[in-house]
This record gives sequence, C-alpha cells and structure tokens, in this order.
Amino acid sequence: MRAALEHRQKIGEVYAAFTSAETTGGPRNEQVAHNLEQAVRRATQPVQHAIKNRADDIQALINGLDSDPFIQTIIMSQGRSPSVIAYFPEQVQDMRRFCSRDTPETYIVQ
Repeated sequence: MRAALEHRQKIGEVYAAFTSAETTGGPRNEQVAHNLEQAVRRATQPVQHAIKNRADDIQALINGLDSDPFIQTIIMSQGRSPSVIAYFPEQVQDMRRFCSRDTPETYIVQ
C-alpha cells in the first residue's frame, strides 16, 4: 500500500486493490489507507521548524547569536522592536575594498 500511495495513486483505488478477494490481510477499512497516505505525505515533505510566535522568533535569534556566524549583534530595549545586526566579516571587507577612494578603476562597473 505504501508504494502505491508514494506513486500518488488515489486512496480509494489503493483500498479497493488491497481488499479484493485475491489478497488477504488487507486494511480493515478505508481510514487505514487514509492514515498511511498522510504518513507518506509527511515523510516526503521537508522538515519545518515549529516557530509559532514572535517570542519563539526572538528566542531563535538569541540562540543563533552563539552558533550562527551571520548574526553579530541583537539590540533589545523596552518599548522598541529588537534590532538585529547581521553580516559576515567578508562582507565588511568587501565594503571597505569597494567603497574606498583607493578602489582601482577595474572594480568600478559602469
């Protein structure tokens, strides 16, 4: 049944095929096929993080401060939305190199 459902066969067709007279040990009812179809669909979908509200988003940012090299600073103050400063050190080096008066003409795009 799982293979048929993975190939996007309809639930009713799968149930009918497995409850025919030739097969034994098939599903009790169509709900069993429906539940298996949901399990197959969940297994093929990408994993999504269960972030449900702003507090979870802010907590994820705070946790990323130690582990994510992109998040540099988080500024939080009462009565204001949090500010997140995010960049890679290479991006700052590029800004210094390309925004300098000493930038060679070969880097300037016209």
